Amino acid sequence: PLSPPPKVLMLFGAAPPGPFRKELATAVRAASAMEEAVSKEPELTTGEKLACLHVVGAQDKVNPPEGAGEVAAAVGGEVYTHGGAHEIPLDGLALEKYVALLKTAGF
Repeated sequence: PLSPPPKVLMLFGAAPPGPFRKELATAVRAASAMEEAVSKEPELTTGEKLACLHVVGAQDKVNPPEGAGEVAAAVGGEVYTHGGAHEIPLDGLALEKYVALLKTAGF
């Protein structure tokens, strides 16, 4: 385990790894089945929630938005879709999203 445990997870242009796509789909179904009883947010061993932000480019041809949606459904967290491609946006709205995520973790 990591020490100290991570507090935030930012994924940019994520996609399910090809060999593990089936396992990811299984995780999505399991999370959906438990949704009423348990939050979809990943939980750390300390009982804290891991704050997640998935940054998705609407025009991403490297890792299309549909793949990022699969990852987000399995991991949980907020999805921020920007109008660009396979890039890390640095405009005002994107920076606001990053700052908000970091603030939720006490940074």
